Amino acid sequence: MKKLLSGFLSIILIIGLVGLCRAEEAASKVSVGGDMRIRGQVTKNNTDLNSKVYDNDQIYRHRVRLWIKGEVEEGYSGYVRLATEPRWGRQDTTYNDCSAKAEWTNHLIIDNAYLEAKNFLGTPLNLKIGRQDLTYGEGFLVFEGTPADGSRTIYFDAIKLSGVFGPNTVDLFTAKPDEKNYKSNDDEDVYGLYITNKSLADHTLDLYALQREQRDAIIKENNAERHTKHSTTAVGVRASGKLIENLTYAAEVAKEFGTYDKRGNDLDRDAIGGLASLTYAMPEVPTQPSIKLGAYYTSGDDSDTTDKNEAWDGFYSEFPKYGYGDLLINLTMLDKTMLDKGEGTWTNHLIYEVDLKTNPLPKMTASLGYLYLAANEAPRGASKVRGRCPQAQVAYQFTPSVSGHALVQYFQSGNYYVDTNPTVASTDDAVWGRVEMAIKF
Repeated sequence: MKKLLSGFLSIILIIGLVGLCRAEEAASKVSVGGDMRIRGQVTKNNTDLNSKVYDNDQIYRHRVRLWIKGEVEEGYSGYVRLATEPRWGRQDTTYNDCSAKAEWTNHLIIDNAYLEAKNFLGTPLNLKIGRQDLTYGEGFLVFEGTPADGSRTIYFDAIKLSGVFGPNTVDLFTAKPDEKNYKSNDDEDVYGLYITNKSLADHTLDLYALQREQRDAIIKENNAERHTKHSTTAVGVRASGKLIENLTYAAEVAKEFGTYDKRGNDLDRDAIGGLASLTYAMPEVPTQPSIKLGAYYTSGDDSDTTDKNEAWDGFYSEFPKYGYGDLLINLTMLDKTMLDKGEGTWTNHLIYEVDLKTNPLPKMTASLGYLYLAANEAPRGASKVRGRCPQAQVAYQFTPSVSGHALVQYFQSGNYYVDTNPTVASTDDAVWGRVEMAIKF
């Protein structure tokens, strides 16, 4: 009760501060705002592909975010954003902390809080230090800093130095996604260099290098947790832009290498991942239809090799990247090969996508998609077919600040999960649906 009261009073305090800032906004360099999102969600067989075991969910998620930004001196500013996302009807607090991992709490969370200095020390570099969102490309490797919190937050605790040099934008950053014990060398750090070049008209070229140090990664072996260490380097290139009129493309490929601790023995990591997509738009047609064809690949560990690990490390891409909703990322928890090796969510995947979009009304967008999912590696004799996922979504922009959508995903399972995971006893279909209303202010 005290925690709920504390959260309520905090919200009242913030609203009061927002009101004061609004009054002073004309005379000062302060801006305030926020957003609210209400989602109704239903699921069926998302955790076991078994209709005989009841695991269906019907929940409402209610996220509220309030932010304030102030410029104290020329070029120096601060930004703070608070967030909370209670589930309707849940008054308990499962966790006692205020981190993003406290999924089912009613706590307020410091979602963003950073200091930004432009032209730092008279140089052409901008410095941003503190809790901030980091997103690059399509989020193939860097997007989600706080996974498993229901898309409530995506922040990183990070330091980023960036600058623009002609057609090049250069970002240099470091972040600490996990700190277990301040007095022990058991935390996780990531270092990154990301260069974006726009010297060619209608094309963007990205080059990047990432280093991930996991000093206390937790993996499962024989249904027990084991602590281990991994060091992974990823180097990649991404290109996107317009090929011809109305035809756009995106392509990315990355190579991973490093060391992987397996029962005290360091294996060489040798993984590769990539994506490619083409989108053709028809703006001259009244409903402005478009079609997208995509393919996505992340390598899996080859069981025939014992001196290296070919499994793709997804770094910070544990979000519903593939598909309209959360169904496919939920099913990755049935991938026993991923769980045993402690790899990223999207390891060992081959995905083909077809996506159709149209605007039947001026403010409405309708989408119809289809995904085919397979595994690149599987035990001898096991199927590599994960399944097929048709999906549909309708979105409506009521006003520039108010939007809503409804979507549904339907997964038709192949035999990969039942062949590779003894806890999966059937291949029943799974369903995931959502209705959302959102407002920005």
